[in-house]
Amino acid sequence: MGFELSADLAEICGIHAGDGYMRGRGGHYELDISGHVEERPYYDEHIVLLFQRVFEKEIRAKYFPSRNTYGCSICGKKICSFMHSLGFPFGAKSAIVEIPKFIFDSHDPEFYKRFLRGLFDTDGFIHFKRQKGESYSDYRKTHNCYPVLGLSVISKPLFEGVQKLLSALNFNYQAYIFPRRNTNWGADHRILMSGTENLLHWIKDIGFANPSKLSRFLIWSEYGHCPPYTTYAQRKQILDKALDVESLY
Repeated sequence: MGFELSADLAEICGIHAGDGYMRGRGGHYELDISGHVEERPYYDEHIVLLFQRVFEKEIRAKYFPSRNTYGCSICGKKICSFMHSLGFPFGAKSAIVEIPKFIFDSHDPEFYKRFLRGLFDTDGFIHFKRQKGESYSDYRKTHNCYPVLGLSVISKPLFEGVQKLLSALNFNYQAYIFPRRNTNWGADHRILMSGTENLLHWIKDIGFANPSKLSRFLIWSEYGHCPPYTTYAQRKQILDKALDVESLY
């Protein structure tokens, strides 16, 4: 029972570690992946095709009104049992999820990259900061120019595993642990990769398959900055020259 241990599977594992949930109770087996409704193109044009290619099973993405998310679910004991054999738990996983052993054992940078892409496409973030201080121009003080890639997770094993992959791929990063006010959720384990060099390294070697996240990079690449608090629809308008980027400051 199983599927090929491939780079595609490594990306699926990253996606599942980020936005997945698995049920296996009473004879019902289901793997559920869902995220923000504005990420519909990512699900329709990438995740569905990726899952179909690896698991050879026809699936469709859809809107889940009860939780206002968009995603897909895959039913079947074979797929869920296989994912479970890789180390993914049934039920709540946020505090215990970790990178499957086969990814490390592969010693293959492509497996590392694809897992990271899946994880950051779903659970990571990219934003651009204004810079303070006398050495910075007024433009950089009023425009969001400085790139930051990041990830915030509860799971300490995932936090530590991601650092190993980033180090193996020669990324510069900062790792922090912040206690939460609500102790039921555990600590916030955060990884940040700051600066232009890190961002361009990420785009060249790993990239984004999620158009919503990629759009932030494309605006920054075109204009040298990317306004905060924008929707994906607004960012598409900016890229189509239908919305003035300066109007969002």
